[in-house]
Parts: sequence; structure tokens; C-alpha cells
Amino acid sequence: MAFNLFKHKNDSDNSTASSAAVDTGKKRVRNRIIAGVSAAAVAILASTYGAGRAYCGDHFPPGSVVCGIDASWMTANELAIELESSVADYRNVITGDGLNLTLTAADLGMTVDGLTVAHTALAKCNASAWPLGLFSKTAIATGVDVSVDRQMAADAVADAVWNYNQTATSPTNAQVVYDDEAQAYVTVPEQLGTLLDADAVTDAIVSDALVLEEETKLDEAQLARPDVLIDSPSLASACEKANRIVQLAIPLTFEGSTVATIDGSAIKPAVWFDYSYGNVTPNVDFDTIWNWCYDTLNAVVNGETETRVWEVNSWETAQSLVPQIDSVSDAPLEVATITIETRPPESEGHEQYGRHIDVNITTQYARLYDTDGKTVLWRSPIVSGNPNTGYGTAQGWFTMDWRDEDITLYGPEDPETHKPQWASPVRWWMGFYANSDGFHDADWRWEEEFGGDTYLWAGSHGCVNLPIEKAHELWDLTDYGEKVYVHE
Repeated sequence: MAFNLFKHKNDSDNSTASSAAVDTGKKRVRNRIIAGVSAAAVAILASTYGAGRAYCGDHFPPGSVVCGIDASWMTANELAIELESSVADYRNVITGDGLNLTLTAADLGMTVDGLTVAHTALAKCNASAWPLGLFSKTAIATGVDVSVDRQMAADAVADAVWNYNQTATSPTNAQVVYDDEAQAYVTVPEQLGTLLDADAVTDAIVSDALVLEEETKLDEAQLARPDVLIDSPSLASACEKANRIVQLAIPLTFEGSTVATIDGSAIKPAVWFDYSYGNVTPNVDFDTIWNWCYDTLNAVVNGETETRVWEVNSWETAQSLVPQIDSVSDAPLEVATITIETRPPESEGHEQYGRHIDVNITTQYARLYDTDGKTVLWRSPIVSGNPNTGYGTAQGWFTMDWRDEDITLYGPEDPETHKPQWASPVRWWMGFYANSDGFHDADWRWEEEFGGDTYLWAGSHGCVNLPIEKAHELWDLTDYGEKVYVHE
């Protein structure tokens, strides 16, 4: 049994070796056939390449594109004819973005020197690389291609663009706005709108005409662009500064003490943004701050002492406040004021006399004090009697004991005419000295004549002259028996 098995194995090995010999023979034959075919193919390819290279010596290689025309296998003359014919017959249909019009070569001022373009393009071709053109196209730029008159193109589309834009929506800049919910300024993106940019439309038409493209399709690229885009650095900077501005709280002082604070609630209405030339700048409106100073500061700062009356100088205060806000500074600011009236100092010792009318000849000023001798109920500049003519007002303590309305005051009789030396109609008469010296209105005097030294050269005949409204006020505030103190 073992012997038989061994013998069987040996027989099998002999059979395998025989089959291998046959396969090897077959491979040798096949390889010789392939080698023969490959050699033939190489020969054919070499012959074809050589023929193509020779042909492309005066023809355009395949894949050559000149001015948008497929010039494959053309001669320079053939391309020249094709170019000039294409330009002569050129029409461009413009569609999209609300436009639909057709322009001809004449509309666009198109010209071409076909031979120059063709020969220049052919000279740039590489005949040796002609097989590459079988798989891809190559646009050949000559620098002397089709010519288009851009100004003629712009003029040709101007009316159509203008007419369309009459109802189009303009683009809006990316902006800084105040978000009430966020309680802060935020940026919002730009919007294109539908307005056409005439230059961009012209550029698209010219670009297509240069390669003889017969249809120009307008899209967003030809819409008017906003000046400010959402990614503009100045937009972000303006937003950040505006938020710092409205967080200010600037103490406003008067004579060293804080009297008010201007903060975001008052500043925010004054903030506005300038978008000129694509740069965003936050600004502070002067008039808004000026009005706030007038309305708010006047209420807390305006005042008076017995010798001075003042009010806020809103203009000057705003002139200082606006640049400080713009610089985002919260340093205290002194409120500017205007003195609108100055008054002479009070007479010494008035506090001890209780209620009385103090008439100071030196300061040409009169005051009515209340029962405490301190509270001033009434005040006025005066014109007293002229001491240089012998009519100085009587001095001392007196009592108001004559009062009358709408009377005429007469002077002494003129010895020559036997008529009064003067006659002065007055509305309110309040006599305190022998019914010859007293308080009364003097409407014949200019307002600026009261006070000062008028009494020394144009004084009265002894009476205390008052502006008409001041005489009326004193009449209403006094009665018989009022104490009057006249002194220098």
C-alpha cells in the first residue's frame, strides 16, 4: 500500500512539470506578439505626432482659443476672417437685474485687426505641445485683441440703467444701532437692495464683448455696493466707542459743588454716526447737548444773591461738554454761567431796622426789607435829587404819608411867568418828606439812566425816580406809615 501511494505521487509531479513547460511556451509567443504590436503602435504614434507637429507649424494647435473663438487647426488667415466676421456681426443680449437690451458692435465701438491678432496668437503657440490641446483648451492672450470703446458702452447702457434705478431700492450700509433689549449699541449687516451700479454693468458688458460672448447675464456683482460692510473695522470701532460714550456719568459742578450729572439717558439722544467715505465715526450732536444744558442745568444752577443774578451759559457749557463726551472722559466739568445783573452792596446796619425802605444815595439803589430787616421784598436802581443844583434828596428817617395815583407834580412858581417851573405827570406817587420828596415813576428816563452817577448831572428835584414797573411794584407792596431811610 505504501509503495503504491509513493508511485502515484511521483506520477503527479511529472504531469505538473509538463503543463508548466507548455504555459511558458505560450507566454513567449504572446510576449513576441505584444512586442510587435507595441513597436507598431509607437511607430504610428510617432508618425502621427510628427505629422501634427508639422501641421501646427502654420496652423493653430487643437484647443487654441483666441478672443473667444475656437481656432483649432485654423490658419492665421482663416482665424482673421473669422474674427473680423464675428466682430462685424456681434450682438450682445444683456439680461438680469431688471435690464433686457441688445447692443451691437457699433454701439460698443468694437474693432479688431484680424490678421495682427491671428499672427500674434499663432506665434505664441507651441507646435511641439499640440497633443495637449486634445484634452484641454488654452486661451491665447495677444495684447492686441478685440477693442471695445468703454465710454461708448457706458453711454449705450446709461439710460436703461438710469430708468431702472428710478424705482430700485438703494443699498444700505452696515450700521450701528441701539438695541433697547440689549441696552447697548450693536452692528447690523448691510443690505444690497436692487440699485444697479452703472460702472459694474459696463464692465461686465465690455468683459464679455472682448471675448465675443453674446449674452451678458447680470447678477449681484452688478448691484450698487454699500459703502460700509459688516466686517468694516471702523464699524466695530464706532460701536465700541458709542457704548463707552453712553456709559459716561459726568459730574457737573458750580462753584466747586456738584449740581448735576449728565449720563447715558441724556447723552444717547445726541449720539449719531457719520458713514462718509466708508468710514464710520460716532459723533455727539451739539444742539442736543446745548438744549439739555438750557433745560436741565438752568433749573438747578440759575440763581441770585443780593448783589448778583446769574444763569447758565448753555452755549459755553455745551462747547466744553461735547468734546469731553467725544473723548469719553468722565472728569468733572464746571458749569459756565453768565451774570445777567449786578447790584450794589446792601447798606450797613439794615438788619437792625426791621421793615423799612432803604434809599442809598451813594449807590443809587433802594430796597424794601421785610420785618426781619434782612429779607428783601423789592429792589430797584434809582435817580435821586441833583445835589449840584440844590435839589438833593432829603436824608434821614421819614414816613410814607402821601400816596396818590395819576397826578401831576408841580415845581415852585416862576417869579417872572408866575407859572410852575415844571409839571411832571406821574402814575404812582408815594411821598415821604413834606409831600415834596417821594417815590414816583419816571417814564421819561431811559432804563440805563437809573443807577450810577446820573443823579449828579441829571438828577431829580429831590424825588426818588423809579422805572415805571418798579414804581408800580412798590405801590402794591407799601402803604401809609411805611418807614423810609435815606442816606449816603
